[in-house]
Amino acid sequence: MKLALPGTRRIEGGEIELDGITVLCGCDNTANREVCEQIMTVVGGAFITPMFYLDWFCKTMKAKERPPIVGWLYPEEREHPKRQVEIAKTICRRCCRPESRVVLVTHSVYVLRAIEVFSERCGIQKRCHYYKTEPVEGKKNVFRLRNVDGETNLIYYDFYTPLEEL
Repeated sequence: MKLALPGTRRIEGGEIELDGITVLCGCDNTANREVCEQIMTVVGGAFITPMFYLDWFCKTMKAKERPPIVGWLYPEEREHPKRQVEIAKTICRRCCRPESRVVLVTHSVYVLRAIEVFSERCGIQKRCHYYKTEPVEGKKNVFRLRNVDGETNLIYYDFYTPLEEL
């Protein structure tokens, strides 16, 4: 399912693929959150924030009356890297049903890599889409979504750049 996102003060309009797992990464937390909020508003989904736990997600994805889409902001927050990998594994397993859709916002290389690995193991890699928010040249505090399916190395590069600059 492709969703047209209207532009906002901080986000240029565009399209985003919502089929299985959609991963949003990028340099601006507010922009990522805004995109996720727009999706939840348009589609009528439910939000998971760090105060909710993985078991709530699992119960929601099993329920007959579940939301059409679940948005999860920073599943890595306050979690050990091993736990982040387990969370990503569970997300992939729960998204095996064709009607299951999740939007993740993450800054974690562990979550990103685990989604790539486990989506392939679960056979849903074609239903996973990766987006990067990046600044629009010449516009202060305005971002666009860039689809980086098959090019997630661009996200890893952004994650590792601060370490290289030390």
